[in-house]
Amino acid sequence: MTNNTYFRPFNCRPVVADSTLRATHRTAYASYCYIRREPDADAYGPMPEEWATRGDLVATGRIHPAQTPAWARSGPKIWKDADASVYPHRLTEAAASHIVLTLPPIMEAGDWVDLIETFGTEHIADHGMIADWAIHYKPKQIAPHAHLLVTARSWRADRNPGRKHPRWFASKEAIRKAELAWIDISGLRPNLSFIGTSSSE
Repeated sequence: MTNNTYFRPFNCRPVVADSTLRATHRTAYASYCYIRREPDADAYGPMPEEWATRGDLVATGRIHPAQTPAWARSGPKIWKDADASVYPHRLTEAAASHIVLTLPPIMEAGDWVDLIETFGTEHIADHGMIADWAIHYKPKQIAPHAHLLVTARSWRADRNPGRKHPRWFASKEAIRKAELAWIDISGLRPNLSFIGTSSSE
């Protein structure tokens, strides 16, 4: 990497079980396990054990609204609940959103965490969403990047559980706004021909 221009610093895809999109994983829980490098099993069977041996996990965390109850501040329950809300009769609907962020290569891990949490607080948690994040990086092998698994449905067990939120990352406009915010926060310059195409590939 010789400059700050990247093919696509921000990419957002829905986690959809039955989809023609090239989704990373079919369930929110599998995506949660993947970004944390903790393979388990979901409705579609066991996850690859090699996830745990890649040696590229730098840090993980969860971003959430200030009033989030204790049970939702950690652990996989919100993702299992998201999958349960679409399985087995709404498999074409998003259980979650999976965002991949390119990270500035010249920064330290603590700076990457600060960037992610700044972006996540302002553009995810402040809008009522929860996101698990993980930084992956392996010197000379894997460029630094972050995965954010973001709620696409109501995660509150006591308030419309599983209901879709149309103002969350459910439209090209919402995704584009978040994309431009990440470009501004990170200082990374994209190939301009790809701005705004993250959700439609």
